Amino acid sequence: MSKPTLALDIPSSTDNPFPDEFHNKMGQSEWRGLSDSFDLTQFGVNMEIIKPGGSSGLSHWHTDAEEFVYVLSGALTLEYGADSYVMTSGDCMGFKANEGKGHRLVNHTDSDAAFIVVGSRLKSDTAVYDKDDFKWLVTDSGEWIPAYKDGTKRDK
Repeated sequence: MSKPTLALDIPSSTDNPFPDEFHNKMGQSEWRGLSDSFDLTQFGVNMEIIKPGGSSGLSHWHTDAEEFVYVLSGALTLEYGADSYVMTSGDCMGFKANEGKGHRLVNHTDSDAAFIVVGSRLKSDTAVYDKDDFKWLVTDSGEWIPAYKDGTKRDK
């Protein structure tokens, strides 16, 4: 894209690339790859809408990448290590690389909630899923393959 655009005009996706066994744990969400629409490569920006009962994903932390979230609307519960915090419109939080504390956002309300997430894109980064026996294997060609923590491939 070579001109400013309305974020809601960027196509959304509800695709969940995780193995089926995790879908119930994550619920429904919709996301828009805002930075991808402008071919940005050094950082990623997504706008996500989490449906009631859904979450931003599995609890995780990154070895090398940093993340920042900003709540646009609704209320989300940030699960951050052993702590939890309710975040509403205007609240934000940052997650340092290699912190070792998993995080995710969960919608415990009856209404949709939206947030922006910004993260660095480093090829050296690994997402560590602290509460689940899961990790992504990344091939030399950039393909992501679901695996157990010991590196054994799993079925989707």
